[in-house]
Amino acid sequence: MNIAVAVLGVATLAAAQGNCGCTQGETCCEDSSGYACCIDAENFCVPDTPKSSFPARCCPKWTVGCSVGSVGCCDPARPWQRLMQNSRVRNPMGVKGANPTNSRNVFNTTGTMYAIFAAGLSIHLDALTIEASGATTKRAVTGPVATWYTSLFGEATRVFTFDGKRAQFHFVDGKPNGGVTLYSIDAATGSSTAKTLKVTGYPEGFAYHLESDKFVFSVEKEGAYAFYSVNVDTGATTAVGTIVRGGGESDPAFYAGYISGIALDGTTVQRLGFQMVSTGSGSGLGSFNLTGGVASTASWKSLANPVGSLFYYTFTRVQGTDDFISLAPSATGEHSFQIIRWALNGTSRVLATLPNAHAPASGRIGTLGYIAAGQAGSTFGAVVIEASTVSHKWAVATLDLATNQYQVHPFQPEFLVSGGAACSGFGIAA
Repeated sequence: MNIAVAVLGVATLAAAQGNCGCTQGETCCEDSSGYACCIDAENFCVPDTPKSSFPARCCPKWTVGCSVGSVGCCDPARPWQRLMQNSRVRNPMGVKGANPTNSRNVFNTTGTMYAIFAAGLSIHLDALTIEASGATTKRAVTGPVATWYTSLFGEATRVFTFDGKRAQFHFVDGKPNGGVTLYSIDAATGSSTAKTLKVTGYPEGFAYHLESDKFVFSVEKEGAYAFYSVNVDTGATTAVGTIVRGGGESDPAFYAGYISGIALDGTTVQRLGFQMVSTGSGSGLGSFNLTGGVASTASWKSLANPVGSLFYYTFTRVQGTDDFISLAPSATGEHSFQIIRWALNGTSRVLATLPNAHAPASGRIGTLGYIAAGQAGSTFGAVVIEASTVSHKWAVATLDLATNQYQVHPFQPEFLVSGGAACSGFGIAA
């Protein structure tokens, strides 16, 4: 297995055909050029993709095989391997390696910022408390989540949802024919809990809705997505509705179970991304409402790229509203992120242009890895990559929504992409 790639959740072909050296808990994924060992708890095998250069590969279970991006494994709900251009070339990644002085200013922010990171080859998760200056306090995640993570052999995870009311991260995991478990991590201490839910199936997506204090997730069952609401304190689970998946990507419901967020009303489920996930085309926002238990139809609203930017890279609903704040790569130069506030009516406004803020990337592969963002009160924040010719460092970017003053500071002590550190979540507790 290619360890450098496996740490980020994908295994690519590594040896001659017919020489699978996979061990217990792994499945051989091969084609005419070689094989890879898929970790059963985390991956599935995608055959070599026609009309592309992607070989057979092990993709994370929450992604789908596609013919675009850096590794051909697309997450329908949020980008993690989307190249800045429609090619498999390395992204420019901020080679100047400098930030203007005004981005280094330190000002107070609303609330406390937290993050979860996979530590890579050391095979554990860390809970970080992050100051606006970039100073971090790190604690190892303990309890059931730590045990769960050992089965992933150091691979990256999908992004956990943040609960600002309790200052906790939540996610669900399960097996296609097994039970679903709700995991919660105390953001300040790293301690975790696990609750077995009375639901079977593999969770396709999940999100936390602050205003209603609901955690919502989906599983696919017999050609439909079933949605459930969970009380995170007790584990009590309620079926809230279903939607028929449809016959193909042109149906807005086809990927409806992959959740980017939930609207202010608490019942409208949303997916930001591409309607045609397999080809990375048709940017927009899919949505449907679960009021009444069964959503008969889903809709897809096409969204153009913001002026001067590529398509949105993160999806944060402004608390108490149906407006959004997103990071979006600049359309020119080194594609550093801009912070954009936008609405469903098509209006958008650039709040800040960050001088050196990127998604994770490998010089050999291209973009590969998640970033995450959040908002509380007057503060928007995100964890991003600050790039240079020497190293790519994790950093925290914050924006005061009242003044549009921004700052970008690398984590102290440093977290380097080359060390395998991968983002598993970010949030701000008011």
